[in-house]
Amino acid sequence: MQVTYSHIKQVKRIAKALKDTYPSLKLGQRQDKAAIQELGVRNYHEANRLYEQWLMVHVHTSPDSDGVSKCSFCEFSFAADLKEDREAHRDVHERFHEASEALGYTVPTAQSKDYLKPWRRFHSALRFSPPTTTGFHVRPKQLLFAPPSTQI
Repeated sequence: MQVTYSHIKQVKRIAKALKDTYPSLKLGQRQDKAAIQELGVRNYHEANRLYEQWLMVHVHTSPDSDGVSKCSFCEFSFAADLKEDREAHRDVHERFHEASEALGYTVPTAQSKDYLKPWRRFHSALRFSPPTTTGFHVRPKQLLFAPPSTQI
């Protein structure tokens, strides 16, 4: 099961709501109950671990030992072996995920990128050359029609 930031937020929301039902339980115990109830995992720690795995699925690590890793979802570059950088990535990724959900944005998949390739080629073919002395933004050979003659 993939646990996203939305799932973690939902578990925290439910754990907060469980305070009225179980006032004697500590926050961690309520989070465990909420994770079991909402996600069907053993406890909140396991849900958090699954979230960390999902977070790192998008990260492409450099083959160098001291290379930079980059997230394909939030486009954040960081050193994956440093805890501070991983935490910074998590913060940026969570904010990006919240914004993308609020706006209804989804990261393009490989299939949608393949769909857009012909359009990109078409768009690049339509690029105009620099302005010429004739005032046209395209070369005269590229015109599909002949300009009107000035002969009377």
